Amino acid sequence: AAGNYLVTVTDHNACPVSLAVTITQPVALAVAETHTDVLCNGTNTGSINTTTSGGTLPYTFIWNNGSSTSSIHNLTASNYSITVSDANTCSTTENITITQPAALVVSENHTNILCGGINTGSINISASGGTAPFAFIWNDGNTLPDRINISTGNYTVTVNDNNTCSSSITVTITEPAALLVSETHVNVACSGGTGSI
Repeated sequence: AAGNYLVTVTDHNACPVSLAVTITQPVALAVAETHTDVLCNGTNTGSINTTTSGGTLPYTFIWNNGSSTSSIHNLTASNYSITVSDANTCSTTENITITQPAALVVSENHTNILCGGINTGSINISASGGTAPFAFIWNDGNTLPDRINISTGNYTVTVNDNNTCSSSITVTITEPAALLVSETHVNVACSGGTGSI
């Protein structure tokens, strides 16, 4: 092993001679990493950057996905490992997990208009998954998650999370036909007689 060694050689006449020898070794081979997790569920925005120190140059890199560079990009959520070898075939392995947020899901509850011609429709939007906070933008420019007193029509909302991941949903607000009353009548023909409606 690495260290200081001293050998003493003595001949037949008991004459000694000594020699000191130092065995050295390189600094231990080490890999450090920084990584970026996937921003939006199901995409490939992950990346891993590694820095190697110690050992003896040059280094070679082998990843479990087949790459042979020190850094890899455009990664999906998964487990990755890199094995770094130096010029003396010394090697070390580092394992990295790339994660992703849950899928951004938009759901809604709405109330259709009860009486024709009256703006009593409403929509309540909920967002889950993704990365909070959320921003809402409707096709008519409104930016609130809840809509009240709206008229009949199609309403589309796009929800953006903190990583600019987005999901949209369209809600149709309906109304019944307007309630109409019509009449026919017969007037009283003779005083004291009867009419009808």
